[in-house]
Amino acid sequence: MKKSLIALAVLAASGAVMAQSSVTIAGKVNVGYQKLSDSPAGFNDVHGSRWSMTGVEDLGGGMKATFGFEQRFTADTGALTGVNFNGYSKVGLAGGFGAVNFGRQYNSGFLEVTNSVDPFGGDGVAELRTAGMGTTGAFVRVANSVRYDGAFGPVKFGVSHGLSETVGLSDITNIGLTYAGGPVSAGLAWGRGGVAVGTDVSQVSLFGAYNFGVAKVSLGMNTYDDGTAAGLGDGKGYLLGLTAPLGSGVAKFGYARSEVNGVRNHSKFGLGYQYKLSKRTSLEFNYGKDGENAIATAARAAAAPAALNQSGYEFVLTHNF
Repeated sequence: MKKSLIALAVLAASGAVMAQSSVTIAGKVNVGYQKLSDSPAGFNDVHGSRWSMTGVEDLGGGMKATFGFEQRFTADTGALTGVNFNGYSKVGLAGGFGAVNFGRQYNSGFLEVTNSVDPFGGDGVAELRTAGMGTTGAFVRVANSVRYDGAFGPVKFGVSHGLSETVGLSDITNIGLTYAGGPVSAGLAWGRGGVAVGTDVSQVSLFGAYNFGVAKVSLGMNTYDDGTAAGLGDGKGYLLGLTAPLGSGVAKFGYARSEVNGVRNHSKFGLGYQYKLSKRTSLEFNYGKDGENAIATAARAAAAPAALNQSGYEFVLTHNF
């Protein structure tokens, strides 16, 4: 994403030490025409429109102070998505040791591992993360948290811990580890924490990818355990993703499936094409076919039978700034 840099370039001299500050505003806006098999057509914000502001101050001696916040909204209606700064709101320090951030932020391993396998980025009618990687909201972002990130050559490591601040609700801890070298990339993520009072879930996600040049193939796997005989149960899922440059854009395809307590629960495939009008603007078409079924969807089937084996398509215009 190309960012627009607001040059605050505030230089403050103290003896021979010069401290420099900068603030960057960035974001993306998208609206898509979307049609699902069980609902009327409509315009929707497919990829989560957002704007963010991040800043850095050079403290000298290789140390920097950082901050960032991101607000999400739906471009088709103008309404905010969730809390005011649903994306993140954090402040931290960075240096040779890595980076430490405090506030609301992504859990370690989510973007780097769990979400990276999905060629559709976990958004829209073709998204496959839900079916294959099964991430609950507790393992996406967490408030009241501290997160550390460090890079050691081609290996990156992160750990985050969020305080629940609620009696009976467990804290959330996540660890992420990734490797990127040449055409090969791989990652492992682990998380454990409370999704409700008295209910803790542990989750492990891993992926491997290889870029052949003509196409990049990714394979991910996810397992989780809610630690009880009822509730979510024990589950596992798989996701196969493929992206390939084609003309002035990128073709995408993926398939995912999952099971709960040994019974198939969700299967889905998606395909799409993103045509790049420029480095910052694109048009895309996506199609998804959802084969959700089995015991976990009994209540959904009774309430809305057409929602089972749902399909849908969308045309999306996206601009990054």
